[in-house]
Amino acid sequence: MTLGTTEALKILIVEDDSVDGKILERLLYKSSLHIAQTTSANCLAAALQLLRKDRYDIVLLDLGLPDAEGEQAFTTLQAHNPGVPIIVLSGLDDEDMATRAVQKGVQDYFVKGRVDGDLLTRSVRYAIERKKAEHELAFAEQRYRTIFENSAVAITMADEQEHLVSWNHFTEDLLGMDREDLYLRPITTLYPESEWRMIRALNIREKGVHHHLETKMIKKNGEVIDVDIMLSMLKDAEGATTGSIAVIRDITRHKHAEWEQQLSSHILEIANRHREGDTLFEDLVAEIQRYSGCAAVGIRMLDEDGNIPYEAYTGFSEHFYKSESPLSVKVDQCMCIDVIKGSTNPELPFFTAGGSFYMNATTRFLATIPEEKKGRTRNVCNEAGYESVALIPILLRHRVCGLIHLADTRENMVHLGMVHALERIARQLGVALERIHTQEALRRSEERFRQVVENAEEWIWEVDTDGVYTYASPIVGKILGYKPEELLGKKQLFDLFHPEDREELREKVLDIFSRKEMSTDLTVRSLHKTGKTVWLSMSGVPILHKNQNLAGYRGVAVDITERARLHEILDHKQKNLEAIFDAAPLGMLLVREDMRIKRANDAIRRMVGREYSEIIDQLPGPALGCVHVVGESTSGRYACGVGPACEACSLVKTVRGVLDLDQSVHGVEIQTTFEIGRKKTRPWLSVSAEPVIIDGKKHAVVAINDITDRKRAEEELRETMEIKSQIISTVSHELRTPLASMKEAVLIVLNEVAGKISKDQRRFLDIARRNIERLARLINDVLDFQKLGSGQMEFCMQENDIGKVVEDAYNTMVPYSQKTGVNLAVKLEDSLPKAVFDSDRIIQAVTNLVSNAIKFTPQGGLVSVCVRRQDRALAISVTDTGMGIPKEALPKIFDRFYRVQRPGREIKGTGLGLAIVKSIVMGHGGRIDVESELEKGTTFTVVLPLVPKARPQALPETADQSLEEALVENSAEIIKT
Repeated sequence: MTLGTTEALKILIVEDDSVDGKILERLLYKSSLHIAQTTSANCLAAALQLLRKDRYDIVLLDLGLPDAEGEQAFTTLQAHNPGVPIIVLSGLDDEDMATRAVQKGVQDYFVKGRVDGDLLTRSVRYAIERKKAEHELAFAEQRYRTIFENSAVAITMADEQEHLVSWNHFTEDLLGMDREDLYLRPITTLYPESEWRMIRALNIREKGVHHHLETKMIKKNGEVIDVDIMLSMLKDAEGATTGSIAVIRDITRHKHAEWEQQLSSHILEIANRHREGDTLFEDLVAEIQRYSGCAAVGIRMLDEDGNIPYEAYTGFSEHFYKSESPLSVKVDQCMCIDVIKGSTNPELPFFTAGGSFYMNATTRFLATIPEEKKGRTRNVCNEAGYESVALIPILLRHRVCGLIHLADTRENMVHLGMVHALERIARQLGVALERIHTQEALRRSEERFRQVVENAEEWIWEVDTDGVYTYASPIVGKILGYKPEELLGKKQLFDLFHPEDREELREKVLDIFSRKEMSTDLTVRSLHKTGKTVWLSMSGVPILHKNQNLAGYRGVAVDITERARLHEILDHKQKNLEAIFDAAPLGMLLVREDMRIKRANDAIRRMVGREYSEIIDQLPGPALGCVHVVGESTSGRYACGVGPACEACSLVKTVRGVLDLDQSVHGVEIQTTFEIGRKKTRPWLSVSAEPVIIDGKKHAVVAINDITDRKRAEEELRETMEIKSQIISTVSHELRTPLASMKEAVLIVLNEVAGKISKDQRRFLDIARRNIERLARLINDVLDFQKLGSGQMEFCMQENDIGKVVEDAYNTMVPYSQKTGVNLAVKLEDSLPKAVFDSDRIIQAVTNLVSNAIKFTPQGGLVSVCVRRQDRALAISVTDTGMGIPKEALPKIFDRFYRVQRPGREIKGTGLGLAIVKSIVMGHGGRIDVESELEKGTTFTVVLPLVPKARPQALPETADQSLEEALVENSAEIIKT
């Protein structure tokens, strides 16, 4: 009953207090339930008697009855009438009782005196609806459970960990397993490993569902069956996968029948195709292996001498073949001999009534055989590792004339259904071998032809002499939208042509009919039943009566609509590519495999000053005007020369190499002598080439760029940079001598060797001394950097103690740190290994880093040097508590002449120190890292390999220009001071 019904409710009031009962009736009367039919009972027994006699929609129950107290009242009522909803009306405000009542199925719980008519009305209606919904849900669940359990297919449910949690009876029958075998079983164990990988690759979790998945499953006894599965993923409200449902249908018989039918068809086809036994057997073996899936297959035939050699085999080792092929039925004892001789016992489980032998676990079987019995047979198959073996006799006129041998190292590869199918195939093979039943073979051949015709993608048709259709294969529906019966005897060949072409094609076809000619690849525009255009390629041959009169035409039509569309697209693309080729700013050549030029663009023509007629169909040398060309001008064909220059021609070698090796070449720079306008020139060319296939033939696309101006500019730049480098080196060296003299002279005066000096004189002389020392440092940095950059600095690579090197650097820098008021500390890790490096250069690098750290650390700060082992290298860290380096400056600090800008503080220097340190470290095959935070400090870490592998690389030539600028800038600063 729904909330909106007008049918009167039947309400049973179970209340021993008549006053409370009347109050309930009055509340119901004043509510929208005034039309309800109420009945009263003053005890539980009376209520149960009324419920047995009549149907009630709801019960209003008091818990304080004379024959039932508390929970007993509603539990007894529920037990006798589970379908009737109950609302409890109690005089006690007992929250625990209310909770237990609702938990046990009571629809609602009210305290007397606290309920009004509206509240009671809603509760009654909602209770009825809830109970009805519960009934419907229970009914639906029971209905689906019945369908689930009685389904004619196997249905399984797995959790998100892919363990089975539910299944129907058909699943147990299908797999031969019971609840103990299946509960929480990983579903991966139900599939062969290769099949499970295939299922995984389908990514069904993401797709959500997969229909008609054909795969294989493993039964409890090890038998492998073919199944068709529909897999659906179960997801929760948030879309997360919670499990899966699989509906499994056993298609083993269907697959076996299909397998047998296909194999039978193919074997008969092979038998009818061959006239010689050798090639016939080879094809049969390959076909049987393909369909059976066994690793090894052979065919043995009994000859007149009783020998049973392998006529053809695949998969067997040479050793196995040589040991087995010489067997004879006269002297040997083997299972093959038993099958050939017909000495099999169908009562044993590994023989069939058809005389075949099969076994799927030879090792386990032989383990059950006493040793004395094992010696009666050779057991060579098992010794060779074959667990699955089948021997199927080939019958000829009810006599065994040979056998089919299948073997595999895997178990369960030859099931009984396969053996029976192969027995039938073997019988057909015997018939086919002797060609006894020619009529049967002809009938099968005709049937195969019919199947091929009706299933071919090409439309096969026949018309009479008037062009009326007498046959149309079913594919016409896919091509033109017509059923064959809509054409046969009703439409002519011309009716399906496009109206614009119909008359012209009609005349052409009738002319072909009149001359009884064969027509091939006639392209026609036809109309689909829906009116769209379909392009067909039609071919036909005349059908002639015995008297050579025309009976009609038989032919095929192929839908080439897509091909025509693609041709149109390709033609458009071809024109675009040709336009791009012709308009390219670089010289472009298309060279055939015979090295002749097939196409050239205008840039080539302008580059060599020749017309296309002088370029096309020529070799690259003659086309470009090479001076070594030989040939007769009258013939228009020229060839390259044969001298040493031609043998070493980079252009020809490059193009030839691309064609021969099918590999791209980019940016090959060559220089050769060309004759352009009767003037000889030696341009530099950059040549790139790509192999391409055009019309099925190999070509090379060659791009030629004249880089003569660039090469000339590079040469001039190189010479200029070399001169600059020499000047810088000379100037730096020449400055050292006068600077040394100046420094010595200033020191003599400062030390008052030449006499007493005044305070002002000492101050000016001290300024001169500091600037002389500064200029000397600049010159030394410039020379060191130039040597490192040009690769001229020699490294004395020897095994050294890094601890001693760092201590030397420390001792060198202690005076400077004490002078500036900065603390200097060294920490060496214990047992540091020795390493191969130039100790002087590493001291220079460490000293430079420590000097920089002291320079940028305020008085009272700390600079610490730490050395530790890091894998196969040494890590030297120099850490200060100074002002730090801005984040934006960190990527540039190793650049030449870069100096960090620090507002309010000027720290002089060349900006080469860190660049020199990096060059020294890289020269040892190491690296240098930096970490810094403003106002907190900086850490430089040098990672030095124990055994260096790399050598320093020369710096770019532009470094010389920067050196000049640094010298000028620092010289100016020195002069100012």
